[in-house]
Amino acid sequence: MSGKDAKNGLQQTSGPAASGRGWDVEADVIVVGFGGAGAAAAIEAHDAGAEVVILEKAPPDRPGGNTGCCAGYMLVPSSIAEGVDYYRALAFGTVSDEELIYTMAKEIVGLPDWLKQLKVPLVVGGRKLPGTFPTLPGSRVDQISVAGGGYAAFNILAEQVKSRGIRVLCETPGERLLQDPSTMEIHGVLGRQNNAASYIKARRGIVLACGGYQNNAEMLANFNYPGISFCHSGTPYNTGDGITMAAAAGAKLWHMASFEMMNFAIKAPSDLFNCAASLPYHPMSGSLALLKFKWVEGHEG
Repeated sequence: MSGKDAKNGLQQTSGPAASGRGWDVEADVIVVGFGGAGAAAAIEAHDAGAEVVILEKAPPDRPGGNTGCCAGYMLVPSSIAEGVDYYRALAFGTVSDEELIYTMAKEIVGLPDWLKQLKVPLVVGGRKLPGTFPTLPGSRVDQISVAGGGYAAFNILAEQVKSRGIRVLCETPGERLLQDPSTMEIHGVLGRQNNAASYIKARRGIVLACGGYQNNAEMLANFNYPGISFCHSGTPYNTGDGITMAAAAGAKLWHMASFEMMNFAIKAPSDLFNCAASLPYHPMSGSLALLKFKWVEGHEG
């Protein structure tokens, strides 16, 4: 199907014009995902003068993404130069874009000061060794945590979003990026609200901040280790939606097998098991240990 948006002349393979309707929501910047990254992106865009709308898959009482349920620790290089060396080594030579590495180091080094400006309480620990990288012996970064953990950090960011009058549409997942088929320019997001399609126009840009794929069984099977079952402690709403949307719009995927494993992570009780825990995984050992505990009435194993 194709149609012509009478308002802006946009030819669309699908969108409001194709369905005989206009845009349901319009803003300069659309942020998909209301976790720590999405809140930060919305705050920065708003403070730069943009009208911002946030789309969030979770209900109003469960936003926050993985930021809202993490311990709130950050590993931050002490300088941009250290950061460039550190992130280059962390990528094991798989990232050749030096500008990208520099930009990441610069922004992460500046993150603590940005959080302090928003009154997020930080605790700076001693210099730690987060891992051993053969190409960067003795690599060190500062371990910084948020007093009260990730939940406290997100609540402060959420209040900053609210105080700016940024609109948050909860229970509104993004499903597809709407493009001009001739130029591939992205003009909006197809979302879903109250089980109905919602066409959301971005006049200046879209930020995908909707997390990873840890709760998408198909993506886990395709991108991670076949036959190994992972039990996740993050938000259940991270199902790889942003990855799917970006790939459908023509984005290339990379580093899809990367994952983070911490210490013991407890899974909420279910029909399959009441408790699941994962042991620490060392990236240099080439092995992974996973424990599962299953309780059946009268038995334990």
